[in-house]
Amino acid sequence: NTRSLVESEHSHPAAEWAAGLEINGHRDFYLPSRRELRLCWVNAPELFAEKWYWSSTQCSPSLAWSQGFVGGGQLSSHKDNELRARAVRRVLSTSTL
Repeated sequence: NTRSLVESEHSHPAAEWAAGLEINGHRDFYLPSRRELRLCWVNAPELFAEKWYWSSTQCSPSLAWSQGFVGGGQLSSHKDNELRARAVRRVLSTSTL
């Protein structure tokens, strides 16, 4: 989703920020999808402030999904609202069973 948002003709500041990050030599950060943020809420809510976060999943041209880290809910939010954003990256496990 992040790549599509960044490459679109419209401005998507949260996606552009996440895609432009470089931390410890890694440049593969992205804005998580609605489902990925839900997994963050289920598995590691303590790593997030008790606020609302943007996802990269759009509802319509003017709305995108957001994840609450207060009660775990998801809402569609107007894109001109100010919410937090968390960049993530995938880390594949090399361990075998």
